Amino acid sequence: MEVFQRQLPGRSNRFHEPLISSMTQLVNELGKAITPLTDLPFPIFGHSIGTQT
Repeated sequence: MEVFQRQLPGRSNRFHEPLISSMTQLVNELGKAITPLTDLPFPIFGHSIGTQT
């Protein structure tokens, strides 16, 4: 099994990129990132360490 990590724009080493401002945009971007990896069954894990107000 392989593990792949994706970092969202505006976070960590992608801090210089604009934040994603909508769930639709987030789903579209994640879809593009994982599509090449979906030839086998896979789980998705996500977490949050806070929120913006």
